[in-house]
Amino acid sequence: MILRRYHRWAGLVASLVLIFVAITGIGLQLDLWLTGQAPPGTEAPPAPRPRQDLPDNVRLETLIVQAADIIREQRPDISAEAITLTFAENRTTATVGSTMPFGPKVTVDLANGQILPPLPKPAGYHLVLQNLHAGYSFDLIGRIISVLLGVSLLLLSGTGFFFYIDMYKKRKKGGKSGLFWK
Repeated sequence: MILRRYHRWAGLVASLVLIFVAITGIGLQLDLWLTGQAPPGTEAPPAPRPRQDLPDNVRLETLIVQAADIIREQRPDISAEAITLTFAENRTTATVGSTMPFGPKVTVDLANGQILPPLPKPAGYHLVLQNLHAGYSFDLIGRIISVLLGVSLLLLSGTGFFFYIDMYKKRKKGGKSGLFWK
C-alpha cells in the first residue's frame, strides 16, 4: 500500500518533468525551423586548405629542436612521448606530450614561442544521443515526428489531468475524498 502511494507521487513529479521536456523540445524544434538553422552538428565541412609542402630536413630539425627547448624551459613536467609538427593556417605549431588520446599535451606556437591553450575535449557520444533524441539523425521526417511526439505528450498530459480532476470531483461527491485512491 505504501509503495503504491510513493509510486503515484513519483509519477506526478515525473509527469511535470516530462511536460517541461516536451515544451522545451517543441520550442527548440520550432526555433530551428523558423530561423532556418541547420541542426547542431550538421554544419558544412570547412573548405579544403591549400597544399602545404613539407619543409626540408634542416628546417624540420630546427623546428623540433626549437619546440623541445621551449617545452624544457616552460613546461618541464610534460613527458615528451611524441612531438607533432603542424603546418596550418599560416602558423607552425608543435604539440609535445603523451601519445594517449586525452593524455597531457602542450602545443607551442613556434613563431612566437608561446604555449597555446589546450583544445576542449570532444563531446563524445553526447552529440549522437542529442541527434537521436531530437530526430536530427532522420532528417526532416525525424524532426516532424519529434514535434508530433512532443505535442502528443502535452495533449495526453493535459487530458489526463482533466480526467483526473473529473474523477476526483466524482469521488469527492460520493464521499471518498483523497488525492489518490486505491
